[in-house]
Amino acid sequence: MTQWLEELGIGIAAGLLSGLTGVGGGIIMVPLLVSLIHLDQHVAQGTSLLTFSMPVLAMAARRYWLAGKVKPIASIGIAIGMLPMSMITAVWAQSLPTALLRQIFGGFIAVVGLYQIWQTWRGSVPEEKIPRSPLWAWGLLGGIIAGTLSGLTGIGGGVVLVPYLVWVVRLDQHTAQGTSLLTLSFPILLAAAIPYLKAERALPLASLGLGVGLVLGSSLSAQWAQNIRSSYLSISFGVLLVIIGIYFVLKA
Repeated sequence: MTQWLEELGIGIAAGLLSGLTGVGGGIIMVPLLVSLIHLDQHVAQGTSLLTFSMPVLAMAARRYWLAGKVKPIASIGIAIGMLPMSMITAVWAQSLPTALLRQIFGGFIAVVGLYQIWQTWRGSVPEEKIPRSPLWAWGLLGGIIAGTLSGLTGIGGGVVLVPYLVWVVRLDQHTAQGTSLLTLSFPILLAAAIPYLKAERALPLASLGLGVGLVLGSSLSAQWAQNIRSSYLSISFGVLLVIIGIYFVLKA
């Protein structure tokens, strides 16, 4: 019972982050599963992917949808790109040492976080009214990038999707987050979870507790996010990425 409550709490924490920033929540879920429940890095990643293969972020995505902050065409393109790439890299991840996975995970998101802070600080946030087109094609490219990262590190992919949608596709921060959450509501990460399940590196019961927490936390914070300025969300997101990235690099 104690471990289930811990899993529920981790899910709620990851859900609060998901709704506020549009990421899947794996960037906080994986570290907490490793540090609090003492799961192996591979098992933490597999359990995270299994959790996000369920529609646990659908309620949060709905909040953004009702606010008109979603680009469904881009979401479809992202999903198509993520599906095969996440499975390919998930298979590859089974043969990589834990320390290397942590370094890849931490180093990458720290760099993304610094870039996010720098771009927001210099005031170059693009306007939503001039997104790149066609949206499905740019979404497909983003899905390939996010899928590669998801299978390799066990995160949902929103950590790279949101900056990509803001800085490359030129969506505003809220719409980028809503589009990311809608994409991660699809069961596309089941393909990435399967190699971990086959290697017995995923915990189905733990993923249920995490999933319940994600639904609760993300639904609540997605509503809050609609009233927060995009620049504040962007900088907060970047700072969080840098902190978690440094933690993982040092932990390795």
